[in-house]
Amino acid sequence: MPNQIENFFRVGSTLNNNVYMSGSKDGFTYYASYGNLNQEGILDGTSYQRNTINLKASSVLSKRLTADFGVNFSKSKINTAQEGYRPFDGQNAYANAIQAPVNIPYNELRDYKNPYYGLDGYYGSYSTNPYYILNEYGNEGNFDNFLTNIGLKYNVFKNFDLTGRIGINSVTGLTETTVPIFAYSDHIVWVDDLQQTNRGGRFSSVGEYGKTSIKNTNTDVTILGNYNNQINSDFNLEVTAGYNLFDRRTQSISGETVGGLVVPGWYNFSNSIQTARTSEWLKQI
Repeated sequence: MPNQIENFFRVGSTLNNNVYMSGSKDGFTYYASYGNLNQEGILDGTSYQRNTINLKASSVLSKRLTADFGVNFSKSKINTAQEGYRPFDGQNAYANAIQAPVNIPYNELRDYKNPYYGLDGYYGSYSTNPYYILNEYGNEGNFDNFLTNIGLKYNVFKNFDLTGRIGINSVTGLTETTVPIFAYSDHIVWVDDLQQTNRGGRFSSVGEYGKTSIKNTNTDVTILGNYNNQINSDFNLEVTAGYNLFDRRTQSISGETVGGLVVPGWYNFSNSIQTARTSEWLKQI
Protein backbone atom coordinates (compact mmCIF):
# COMPACT_ATOMS: atom_id res chain seq x y z
CA MET A 1 0.00 0.00 0.00
CA PRO A 2 1.75 3.24 -1.14
CA ASN A 3 2.37 5.83 1.59
CA GLN A 4 0.75 3.56 4.15
CA ILE A 5 2.31 5.04 7.29
CA GLU A 6 2.10 8.57 5.91
CA ASN A 7 -1.65 8.11 5.43
CA PHE A 8 -1.99 7.04 9.06
CA PHE A 9 -1.30 10.63 10.14
CA ARG A 10 -3.44 13.65 9.42
CA VAL A 11 -2.25 17.14 8.56
CA GLY A 12 -1.71 19.10 11.78
CA SER A 13 -2.34 22.80 12.13
CA THR A 14 -1.40 25.67 14.43
CA LEU A 15 -3.29 28.96 14.60
CA ASN A 16 -1.81 31.66 16.84
CA ASN A 17 -3.46 35.07 17.34
CA ASN A 18 -2.19 37.93 19.50
CA VAL A 19 -3.35 41.48 20.10
CA TYR A 20 -1.87 44.07 22.45
CA MET A 21 -2.00 47.70 23.46
CA SER A 22 0.47 49.85 25.37
CA GLY A 23 1.02 53.45 26.33
CA SER A 24 2.47 55.89 28.82
CA LYS A 25 1.62 59.29 30.27
CA ASP A 26 2.88 61.39 33.18
CA GLY A 27 5.07 58.66 34.68
CA PHE A 28 2.47 55.91 34.17
CA THR A 29 3.03 53.08 31.68
CA TYR A 30 0.83 50.14 30.82
CA TYR A 31 0.76 47.07 28.61
CA ALA A 32 -2.13 44.68 27.93
CA SER A 33 -2.28 41.68 25.60
CA TYR A 34 -4.47 38.74 24.67
CA GLY A 35 -3.29 35.59 22.95
CA ASN A 36 -5.14 32.60 21.54
CA LEU A 37 -3.52 29.37 20.37
CA ASN A 38 -5.35 26.50 18.65
CA GLN A 39 -3.42 23.43 17.62
CA GLU A 40 -4.54 20.19 16.00
CA GLY A 41 -2.05 17.34 16.26
CA ILE A 42 -1.00 14.94 13.51
CA LEU A 43 -2.71 12.10 15.41
CA ASP A 44 -6.50 11.93 15.33
CA GLY A 45 -8.10 13.29 18.49
CA THR A 46 -5.06 15.23 19.70
CA SER A 47 -5.37 18.97 20.24
CA TYR A 48 -4.21 21.89 22.35
CA GLN A 49 -5.97 25.19 23.05
CA ARG A 50 -4.71 28.09 25.17
CA ASN A 51 -6.01 31.56 25.96
CA THR A 52 -3.73 34.06 27.70
CA ILE A 53 -4.28 37.51 29.20
CA ASN A 54 -1.31 39.64 30.28
CA LEU A 55 -1.44 43.01 32.08
CA LYS A 56 1.50 45.13 33.24
CA ALA A 57 1.69 48.64 34.70
CA SER A 58 4.22 50.87 36.44
CA SER A 59 3.93 54.32 37.96
CA VAL A 60 6.06 57.03 39.52
CA LEU A 61 3.95 57.87 42.57
CA SER A 62 6.28 60.53 43.93
CA LYS A 63 9.90 61.64 43.76
CA ARG A 64 10.82 58.84 46.13
CA LEU A 65 8.23 56.12 45.46
CA THR A 66 7.65 53.96 42.38
CA ALA A 67 5.37 50.97 41.91
CA ASP A 68 4.88 48.21 39.36
CA PHE A 69 2.22 45.57 38.92
CA GLY A 70 1.71 42.57 36.68
CA VAL A 71 -0.83 39.81 36.22
CA ASN A 72 -0.89 36.92 33.78
CA PHE A 73 -3.64 34.34 33.36
CA SER A 74 -3.76 31.43 30.96
CA LYS A 75 -6.34 28.71 30.44
CA SER A 76 -5.34 25.57 28.56
CA LYS A 77 -7.05 22.43 27.36
CA ILE A 78 -5.16 19.45 26.01
CA ASN A 79 -6.16 16.13 24.47
CA THR A 80 -3.29 13.69 24.16
CA ALA A 81 -2.85 10.26 22.61
CA GLN A 82 -2.78 7.10 24.68
CA GLU A 83 0.75 5.91 25.39
CA GLY A 84 2.26 2.52 26.06
CA TYR A 85 5.47 0.75 25.21
CA ARG A 86 3.91 -2.50 23.95
CA PRO A 87 1.65 -2.47 20.89
CA PHE A 88 0.23 -5.87 21.76
CA ASP A 89 -1.32 -4.40 24.90
CA GLY A 90 -3.51 -2.30 22.64
CA GLN A 91 -2.53 1.07 24.09
CA ASN A 92 -0.10 2.82 21.75
CA ALA A 93 -1.75 3.83 18.47
CA TYR A 94 1.47 4.53 16.57
CA ALA A 95 3.08 1.28 17.76
CA ASN A 96 0.04 -0.61 16.47
CA ALA A 97 0.19 1.26 13.18
CA ILE A 98 3.76 0.20 12.42
CA GLN A 99 3.00 -3.41 13.46
CA ALA A 100 0.20 -3.74 10.91
CA PRO A 101 0.69 -5.52 7.55
CA VAL A 102 1.83 -3.24 4.74
CA ASN A 103 -1.32 -3.78 2.67
CA ILE A 104 -3.69 -2.15 5.18
CA PRO A 105 -5.22 1.11 3.82
CA TYR A 106 -5.24 3.56 6.69
CA ASN A 107 -7.35 6.05 4.77
CA GLU A 108 -10.23 3.55 5.16
CA LEU A 109 -9.57 2.44 8.73
CA ARG A 110 -10.61 5.79 10.21
CA ASP A 111 -14.14 4.41 9.97
CA TYR A 112 -13.28 2.16 12.91
CA LYS A 113 -16.96 1.55 13.80
CA ASN A 114 -17.47 -0.17 10.47
CA PRO A 115 -17.71 -3.94 11.17
CA TYR A 116 -15.05 -4.58 8.53
CA TYR A 117 -12.55 -2.31 10.28
CA GLY A 118 -13.61 -2.68 13.91
CA LEU A 119 -12.09 -4.86 16.59
CA ASP A 120 -13.13 -8.13 14.96
CA GLY A 121 -12.84 -7.05 11.33
CA TYR A 122 -9.43 -5.41 11.53
CA TYR A 123 -6.73 -6.93 9.34
CA GLY A 124 -4.00 -7.05 11.97
CA SER A 125 -4.21 -10.19 14.06
CA TYR A 126 -1.44 -9.01 16.37
CA SER A 127 -2.44 -5.37 16.62
CA THR A 128 -5.43 -3.08 17.19
CA ASN A 129 -6.99 -0.61 14.80
CA PRO A 130 -5.06 2.50 15.92
CA TYR A 131 -8.03 4.78 15.27
CA TYR A 132 -10.04 2.86 17.84
CA ILE A 133 -7.34 3.69 20.39
CA LEU A 134 -7.13 7.35 19.36
CA ASN A 135 -10.88 7.91 19.52
CA GLU A 136 -12.06 5.66 22.35
CA TYR A 137 -9.27 6.14 24.89
CA GLY A 138 -9.51 9.53 26.59
CA ASN A 139 -6.68 11.64 28.00
CA GLU A 140 -7.90 15.17 28.67
CA GLY A 141 -6.39 17.92 30.80
CA ASN A 142 -7.58 21.40 31.77
CA PHE A 143 -5.12 23.81 33.37
CA ASP A 144 -5.39 27.33 34.77
CA ASN A 145 -2.23 29.31 35.49
CA PHE A 146 -2.48 32.58 37.45
CA LEU A 147 0.63 34.68 38.09
CA THR A 148 0.69 38.08 39.74
CA ASN A 149 3.31 40.33 41.29
CA ILE A 150 3.46 43.79 42.82
CA GLY A 151 6.50 45.80 43.81
CA LEU A 152 7.25 49.07 45.58
CA LYS A 153 10.56 50.91 45.60
CA TYR A 154 11.19 53.77 48.03
CA ASN A 155 14.21 56.02 48.15
CA VAL A 156 14.68 56.41 51.91
CA PHE A 157 17.55 58.83 51.54
CA LYS A 158 20.34 59.55 49.10
CA ASN A 159 22.03 56.36 47.86
CA PHE A 160 19.70 54.06 49.85
CA ASP A 161 16.64 52.33 48.36
CA LEU A 162 14.19 49.96 50.01
CA THR A 163 12.33 47.53 47.74
CA GLY A 164 9.43 45.24 48.59
CA ARG A 165 7.96 42.67 46.24
CA ILE A 166 5.37 39.91 46.48
CA GLY A 167 4.55 37.34 43.82
CA ILE A 168 1.95 34.59 43.71
CA ASN A 169 1.74 31.76 41.20
CA SER A 170 -1.27 29.46 41.35
CA VAL A 171 -1.67 26.50 38.97
CA THR A 172 -4.74 24.27 39.01
CA GLY A 173 -5.16 21.21 36.85
CA LEU A 174 -7.89 18.68 36.21
CA THR A 175 -7.03 15.53 34.27
CA GLU A 176 -9.35 12.73 33.20
CA THR A 177 -8.49 9.36 31.70
CA THR A 178 -10.98 6.93 30.18
CA VAL A 179 -10.51 3.38 28.93
CA PRO A 180 -13.42 1.69 27.08
CA ILE A 181 -14.85 -1.76 27.66
CA PHE A 182 -13.95 -4.12 24.83
CA ALA A 183 -13.03 -7.72 24.08
CA TYR A 184 -12.19 -9.54 20.87
CA SER A 185 -14.17 -12.44 19.50
CA ASP A 186 -12.27 -15.67 18.88
CA HIS A 187 -11.01 -16.13 15.36
CA ILE A 188 -8.96 -18.68 13.47
CA VAL A 189 -5.34 -18.08 12.45
CA TRP A 190 -2.76 -20.15 10.58
CA VAL A 191 0.24 -21.35 12.60
CA ASP A 192 3.25 -23.54 11.87
CA ASP A 193 2.73 -26.62 9.69
CA LEU A 194 -0.35 -24.92 8.19
CA GLN A 195 -2.41 -25.72 11.24
CA GLN A 196 -5.43 -23.65 12.21
CA THR A 197 -6.03 -22.54 15.78
CA ASN A 198 -7.90 -19.94 17.76
CA ARG A 199 -6.02 -16.67 18.17
CA GLY A 200 -5.81 -16.12 21.91
CA GLY A 201 -4.04 -13.77 24.29
CA ARG A 202 -5.37 -10.56 22.79
CA PHE A 203 -5.70 -7.52 25.01
CA SER A 204 -9.14 -6.79 26.49
CA SER A 205 -10.46 -4.18 28.91
CA VAL A 206 -13.19 -4.06 31.57
CA GLY A 207 -13.20 -0.26 31.35
CA GLU A 208 -11.61 2.38 33.54
CA TYR A 209 -12.13 5.97 34.62
CA GLY A 210 -9.78 8.21 36.57
CA LYS A 211 -9.77 11.86 37.56
CA THR A 212 -7.15 13.96 39.34
CA SER A 213 -7.46 17.53 40.59
CA ILE A 214 -4.27 19.26 41.69
CA LYS A 215 -3.54 22.79 42.85
CA ASN A 216 -0.09 24.23 43.39
CA THR A 217 0.41 27.70 44.91
CA ASN A 218 3.76 29.45 45.31
CA THR A 219 4.08 32.66 47.31
CA ASP A 220 7.30 34.66 47.30
CA VAL A 221 7.89 37.76 49.46
CA THR A 222 11.12 39.75 49.22
CA ILE A 223 12.29 42.84 51.10
CA LEU A 224 15.59 44.28 49.94
CA GLY A 225 17.65 47.24 51.06
CA ASN A 226 20.41 48.57 48.83
CA TYR A 227 23.03 51.21 49.58
CA ASN A 228 25.20 52.36 46.68
CA ASN A 229 27.69 55.21 47.02
CA GLN A 230 30.39 56.22 44.56
CA ILE A 231 32.94 57.51 47.06
CA ASN A 232 35.48 58.56 44.45
CA SER A 233 36.61 57.63 40.97
CA ASP A 234 38.46 54.58 42.28
CA PHE A 235 36.18 53.32 45.04
CA ASN A 236 32.49 52.39 45.08
CA LEU A 237 30.66 51.09 48.14
CA GLU A 238 27.58 48.90 47.68
CA VAL A 239 25.80 47.04 50.47
CA THR A 240 22.73 44.86 50.00
CA ALA A 241 20.69 43.14 52.67
CA GLY A 242 17.27 41.56 52.52
CA TYR A 243 14.73 39.01 53.61
CA ASN A 244 12.92 36.37 51.56
CA LEU A 245 9.93 34.19 52.39
CA PHE A 246 8.91 31.39 50.07
CA ASP A 247 5.86 29.20 50.63
CA ARG A 248 4.70 26.33 48.40
CA ARG A 249 1.50 24.41 48.93
CA THR A 250 0.31 21.52 46.80
CA GLN A 251 -3.02 19.77 47.18
CA SER A 252 -4.17 16.76 45.19
CA ILE A 253 -7.46 14.86 45.09
CA SER A 254 -7.75 11.83 42.82
CA GLY A 255 -10.03 8.89 42.21
CA GLU A 256 -10.29 5.85 39.98
CA THR A 257 -12.75 3.07 39.33
CA VAL A 258 -12.02 -0.44 40.61
CA GLY A 259 -12.93 -3.70 38.87
CA GLY A 260 -14.18 -2.08 35.68
CA LEU A 261 -17.30 -0.22 34.58
CA VAL A 262 -20.90 -1.39 34.88
CA VAL A 263 -22.33 0.57 31.95
CA PRO A 264 -20.08 0.89 28.87
CA GLY A 265 -19.25 4.44 27.85
CA TRP A 266 -20.43 6.08 31.07
CA TYR A 267 -17.34 7.42 32.78
CA ASN A 268 -18.31 8.21 36.36
CA PHE A 269 -17.13 6.98 39.76
CA SER A 270 -20.65 5.75 40.54
CA ASN A 271 -20.35 3.42 37.53
CA SER A 272 -17.48 1.48 39.13
CA ILE A 273 -18.13 -2.24 39.66
CA GLN A 274 -16.43 -2.07 43.05
CA THR A 275 -16.21 0.94 45.33
CA ALA A 276 -14.12 3.58 43.62
CA ARG A 277 -10.71 4.30 45.14
CA THR A 278 -9.92 7.88 46.20
CA SER A 279 -6.92 9.63 47.71
CA GLU A 280 -6.11 13.13 48.94
CA TRP A 281 -2.90 14.74 50.15
CA LEU A 282 -1.54 18.16 51.05
CA LYS A 283 2.12 19.17 51.01
CA GLN A 284 3.64 22.42 52.22
CA ILE A 285 7.22 23.66 51.95
